[in-house]
Amino acid sequence: MLNFKLGRLMASCLVLALLPPTPASTLAEVTVSANPDDAAALMDAPSLRHSLGRKTGDPGFNPAADLNNDGVVNVLDAAIFQKNNLHGEDTSDPAHPNAVEHTAATQGSEQIVVQLQTTVVTPGTTPSILFLIRNNSTPLLGYSLDVDFAPFGSVQGSVTANIASTNFYDVRNLFTAGGKTRDPLFSVILDGSDGGVFVNTITSDDSTVLAVDGVNDALAQVVLNTSADACGIWEIKLGQATALSDANGSPVTYNFASGFVIVTDGVTCTAPTSIPAVSEWGEAILILLLLAAGTIVVRSRTSPSAEGVSATCQFDEGFGQ
Repeated sequence: MLNFKLGRLMASCLVLALLPPTPASTLAEVTVSANPDDAAALMDAPSLRHSLGRKTGDPGFNPAADLNNDGVVNVLDAAIFQKNNLHGEDTSDPAHPNAVEHTAATQGSEQIVVQLQTTVVTPGTTPSILFLIRNNSTPLLGYSLDVDFAPFGSVQGSVTANIASTNFYDVRNLFTAGGKTRDPLFSVILDGSDGGVFVNTITSDDSTVLAVDGVNDALAQVVLNTSADACGIWEIKLGQATALSDANGSPVTYNFASGFVIVTDGVTCTAPTSIPAVSEWGEAILILLLLAAGTIVVRSRTSPSAEGVSATCQFDEGFGQ
């Protein structure tokens, strides 16, 4: 009898082994529910993680991972998934204390800023850009940054994100310096579009945090690669996948003032003398004009928190006289 049962078991295993594998496109063919909580039940964690940062039209975009149907997979989808799958909650039940309309934005006063609005560097270096949150009035469950560096006028060479060196800046990170732990599954730093970077993280226990300036106000330190022939101005932009998540996985509105990276060696590479017309000239234009006129000196200094050099601009003593 034992041999007979063993034989049947081996035969069953053999049949299963011969079955064709499930097509990789199966998840992408799942009909997305209008209710994000129902859709979350159809998604598995690795597939959602693999889809983070992707938008409608991107290669590999999986509509089944877009749990709130906003055309992008980011922290908001991770929050919905985490609440419904990892912690056994069903927030689609109106009686649930966390029942919400996931697509309704929370109106906040939050600002995402770069520490230095204008960063001046020399070609072939690896400076860093620190992204901070200001005026944080809504406790945050997680965030996504979709960072891009766009040529501002005529440039040569390239400025791209160094994915391996980009980090969460834990010494001042919103969560780790705020006494929380990041979820290891949904905390990722990935290649973005056109040389950018996508940063995503969420707390591991659904808890929320408020940022305190200078204590736990950092979102990410994005390290750059400037090519040896780089010359010109690049604008720091935030793309569609950027989001701040409140306790319920709903988006928190935010403002972002773009920054600039100016690459020049002051000798063979001089800053352009003309740029496209824009609505905000800002500090970048001032520095551009001063560089062209030779009225400021760019002095490099080694950054204590990342490889390469960043720079400060110091005016000649005769400036303004």
